[in-house]
Amino acid sequence: MESFVGNEDKIFRYMLDNGYPVYHLSNLFYRDVQYAIRDYFRDNHRKDIGWRASDRMARELVEDLERRGVLRPHAKNTWVLFDEQYRLPSQQDTQAGRGAEAAEAVA
Repeated sequence: MESFVGNEDKIFRYMLDNGYPVYHLSNLFYRDVQYAIRDYFRDNHRKDIGWRASDRMARELVEDLERRGVLRPHAKNTWVLFDEQYRLPSQQDTQAGRGAEAAEAVA
């Protein structure tokens, strides 16, 4: 069965695409990881892997990410995500982008 250990981008991208708040310095909850893994298999493989398998896979993934410093413990079953590639754009960047789009629309 597919594993996300060492390949967390796949599950993080899936989570982002499905409304989970996966951002640099955001909280990541164990249950969200577990649900996302289970839903990932339902959506991409048309297979229900069940609670035991999704729990095992979530635990393995979280332990690996914590060991590598990508997740840092915050509270019970809660971690803070430290991964710059999931940084939200700053408000200045967003406003500058809107200004450039408006200038292009006028031209």
